[in-house]
Amino acid sequence: MKSSTTERRVKIVLTIPPSLRFIPRLPAAQGQKTELEQMIRIEAQSRFLKQKKDALLESSDLEKLWNALQEQASKTPTSNGRISYQDFIEVRNKLSEKLQDYFSPSLFLKLEKDELGRISIITFFQFCMRKTSFCRARINIHTFDSSGAGYLTEQDMDNYISDMLKQFPMLKQLDDTLIQYYVCMATRKFFFFLDPMRIMHIPISKILTSSLLAELLDMREENISEEDLINNWFSPVNFHRVYENYLDLDKDEDGLLSSQELSAYATGSFSNIFINRIFQEFHTFQGKLDFKSYLNFILMLRYKSQPEGYITSSEVLLFVRDMLVKLVEIGITLTYLAPLESK
Repeated sequence: MKSSTTERRVKIVLTIPPSLRFIPRLPAAQGQKTELEQMIRIEAQSRFLKQKKDALLESSDLEKLWNALQEQASKTPTSNGRISYQDFIEVRNKLSEKLQDYFSPSLFLKLEKDELGRISIITFFQFCMRKTSFCRARINIHTFDSSGAGYLTEQDMDNYISDMLKQFPMLKQLDDTLIQYYVCMATRKFFFFLDPMRIMHIPISKILTSSLLAELLDMREENISEEDLINNWFSPVNFHRVYENYLDLDKDEDGLLSSQELSAYATGSFSNIFINRIFQEFHTFQGKLDFKSYLNFILMLRYKSQPEGYITSSEVLLFVRDMLVKLVEIGITLTYLAPLESK
């Protein structure tokens, strides 16, 4: 009996999945860093970013690279601006160590080649410029990472955009009193799209790979068409339109919008049910919307996506009744036509 019991216990133990034989320990919560630890982290981050920035290609380096590529391609009259892998290696050996890092065999294999296995020097040069520009933007954004954890808070994003304003020629004429509102408006679009769960920070990798950063950096160009300015959220034209509209709605000039004031948006085309729902979903101050919540409202309307699912007939009737009341309020007479009886 005793041996039978022992055998039975052994069998039970062996049937337990390996993953359930022990409970893994959760990582210990990190305590608040001391002031000295914060200073050491900031200094280490600053030195690391400076080291990476010094390794980037300057305009003089890019000029040397282009001249070397052209010289190598010109050695073959029928090259048509293309070089072989052997030419690729010869160019690399002539350049400085900083430039040699771009001449990797894996990159050569990834680039498009002709029937002779040659790559275009223009394609390769454009890749080097784009990579340099991307790395520079990445280092610049990491400079404003106050936590050192690889993400930006709203305040970090405000600081980053404020620093970028000096690179935007069209915003130099913006009044100093309006800069904080422009920065708020620019930051709001990033957090509206890249922080859908409202955790109040965005990974830097997410910012770099989004189209929003490219749209913001378009403001560095001096010659932008009028159509592009209208469609660009970060343009001064769009900023003045949105900001002035907010001021026009604020009838009591208290800096906030009540439900009655917001209902005048778009000549009062929204139903009362819709307006009330906005105030239920958005953050309010004493029952009123501030400029930041108003921007969420504008972004929601401008970039609304196709709805999913369905609504019932009773839900449709709820909105139709509210719309009918609004039509009567503005003086439109409604005529009821009884359905024709079938003969």
